[in-house]
Amino acid sequence: MAQFPVEFARKDSESLVEAINYALSGPAGLGQNFSGFSDSFTAWLRGNIRTPTTVAGYTTPAHGASGDSEITVSNPGSVRQNDPNVPSKIVVGQYVYGTNIGTGAQVADTYNAADTPWSVPLTVANSGAVQGAVTFYNQSPPALYVAPINIGVINWVDNRTVQVNFATSQTTAPFELGALTTISGNSLYNGIFQGPGVVECTTEYVILQAYSEFTATGDGTGGTIKFTNTQQPPAVGTDPGFPGSVYWNATDCANLATVNGNQDSVFISAQIDNTISYTATAASTIEYTVAINRYLGIIPTLIQQAPQAFFYDGTVALQTYQYTVGIGSATLPIEETVFTNVIDNPQSNYYIYRIDLLFRVINDTGAAEVTLSKLGNRNISIQVVKQ
Repeated sequence: MAQFPVEFARKDSESLVEAINYALSGPAGLGQNFSGFSDSFTAWLRGNIRTPTTVAGYTTPAHGASGDSEITVSNPGSVRQNDPNVPSKIVVGQYVYGTNIGTGAQVADTYNAADTPWSVPLTVANSGAVQGAVTFYNQSPPALYVAPINIGVINWVDNRTVQVNFATSQTTAPFELGALTTISGNSLYNGIFQGPGVVECTTEYVILQAYSEFTATGDGTGGTIKFTNTQQPPAVGTDPGFPGSVYWNATDCANLATVNGNQDSVFISAQIDNTISYTATAASTIEYTVAINRYLGIIPTLIQQAPQAFFYDGTVALQTYQYTVGIGSATLPIEETVFTNVIDNPQSNYYIYRIDLLFRVINDTGAAEVTLSKLGNRNISIQVVKQ
């Protein structure tokens, strides 16, 4: 045991070495190296391994009469509500969600953000009296599943990039930026296109980019392209192996921890509420997994700036739920997951701890897709403590 104060004596030589090693191993105390994230307002999962991992909005208390196409907000987000130089966080075209807000409501183009920013006209009438939190989003909830689209031809742009041309024009651009799409039945490429993924998408084509280079062997024809975040059961007799990292859905509950030595322990507490919607074409058992995953970083600045600069290092804790569903589409009851005082003892390095979600179908004859994931109250706190 290290001794203080250190006195001049031969027997104190070991105590001196222990004391110096203890000091060099890093800071001590419960107040050191704390980080975390917390949000109680609704956000939608994007199904993307890159940030932003969710579609979050701006939430403010509001009220409005049933049948009216207008609400009054308590704070439009500007410091001075009538200062045109301090713009409102509410803008024309935003999607509006809240209790008794009409389905599909958006901020109408008559909204006056400069003079009356607290009076917000809507494109859809309220379905009931509005009184409570209302959230404004810059985009509609992202779909976690895009059904297969027929491919006309795949053209090379360069050794990392391909352009997938749809066989027929789509009504809207089907894929979000950063989505990792799956190609099947094409003469050029088949499988999940890993990397930055979608870098451009229109109603006519999508451009995909990979981390590593391919050897160009000509254009590819036929097949389909889709976007999915649900792992399907393998063929009977096939070992599925460990779930691929691309199937882990990153959330915004993440933060950095610095471990200085083997006397450091990481204490993690986390919570996430999730409401899942699905569509099934066969009777299925859907498994939903919530995990605290640890990711290893190389350089601290790169961890902050580039998600691809850290790598999956292990699962610290997880909870799993199963749902038996029939053919059709529905929304499951809200699932609340809590992790309390999880302890991790990794080696000295820089890490990111994150809540990740995994969806998969576990029965051989099942066929289902998670289509929407609505996150509610969620948080993660990380404390590095020297023993």
